[in-house]
Amino acid sequence: MKKTIIFCNSHGYGDILHSRQGVRWVVNKLGDNFNYFYLHTKDKDTCFIHEKVTVIALPHFMYGCTALILKNNLKSEFFDDALWVDVWAASYEKMREIETGGYKLPDENGNYHSGCKEIQDSTIWQAKLYQEKINNINSFLIENFSTKQLEVPDHKEFVCEWNANPKNKFFADSFLKRTKIYTKRKVKKKRKVKRTNQQKTGFNTFKE
Repeated sequence: MKKTIIFCNSHGYGDILHSRQGVRWVVNKLGDNFNYFYLHTKDKDTCFIHEKVTVIALPHFMYGCTALILKNNLKSEFFDDALWVDVWAASYEKMREIETGGYKLPDENGNYHSGCKEIQDSTIWQAKLYQEKINNINSFLIENFSTKQLEVPDHKEFVCEWNANPKNKFFADSFLKRTKIYTKRKVKKKRKVKRTNQQKTGFNTFKE
């Protein structure tokens, strides 16, 4: 029986969009060996994640809930032994919400205050965040007797590759592929005619 990995991000659309390429990277690396879910509080059809990921739209009152809170409130036999991965940008272990507002990283002494560094969500931050998440995933793989281990990817891997999965995308891709092949053949034929003219006349009589 397949184990389950649940990604969750119960924050805004921007948070979901920033996190999804990392989810895609993990799913592409692990393949069909697991069931995948992505939980958020928005319309499930507005943010495409991955064709292998089932999106579950949570009630809006769960907005802002951490993975631990969601796990405790969504208990079921199906989710009992799943791995929960919070992919919200500020779910980094050392991140804290301070009284004056905002989420901060600790200073050099481990203290939190308004002068501490805030995160700037970017591909570089996503790579740092996923270093922590991948450690948890690798532990989960070992616990489930898998020899596979994930390595932290370069930050460029977190650049979003696509935004949707439209039903006619296959036909568009096929058309573009055929057009590309046709163009290559046309250029090749053109060059062949040019070489033939040069051989016959001793100089280039072919004009483009």
